[in-house]
Amino acid sequence: MKDIEQEEKEKQEKDKEEKKQENWFTKVPAIWKLGGLGVIFFKYQSLISSGGEIKELFIWIIVIVLVWYFIGSESKRRTTEILTPREAEEALDKEIQRKIKKGQINKWAKIYTGPNNGLFHHEGLPQHYQIGVEIVSEKSREYKRGVVFAEGETKGFATLQEGRGRLTGREAIPVISPIPNWLKRSKKYDLDLDKYMFGGGK
Repeated sequence: MKDIEQEEKEKQEKDKEEKKQENWFTKVPAIWKLGGLGVIFFKYQSLISSGGEIKELFIWIIVIVLVWYFIGSESKRRTTEILTPREAEEALDKEIQRKIKKGQINKWAKIYTGPNNGLFHHEGLPQHYQIGVEIVSEKSREYKRGVVFAEGETKGFATLQEGRGRLTGREAIPVISPIPNWLKRSKKYDLDLDKYMFGGGK
């Protein structure tokens, strides 16, 4: 139990460090960074050759930093609107650790997670990730399906469901069509249902 608590503590500290490092500047695309540095360098060379005042360069630097800040902040805001695959896997790991603490999963069991099958949107649920979970103990091997909600009020909530077998990552994502099967068949046989249901002709 001490090992589990220590691992969780280290993981939390690591997450905090990563969040500190992930500021707006890290979200600025490399091409914008290079472009900004190129403009500053070009302006510097221009001022040197023309004998202009160096304070003009500082104005350009401030403008470019402001542009970088706007791009980085906007990019960061967009990426936090929906849970990323990495955030989904982290949320699932936390839920697994909680279940171990509660005794719902054997603390001596080996737990393997993955693959992450990506975003699903069906069965009346909001968008969510489906992640394979394998729990191996001395006496058994269980396959679970980790479900992590990616948006809305339940964003970041994770749960484990019974799985039929190991997820391989090749599972097809079902698409729920809003058109009932009987209506599809009527179109196939060219039946004019509007005429029979509401009357009228062509």
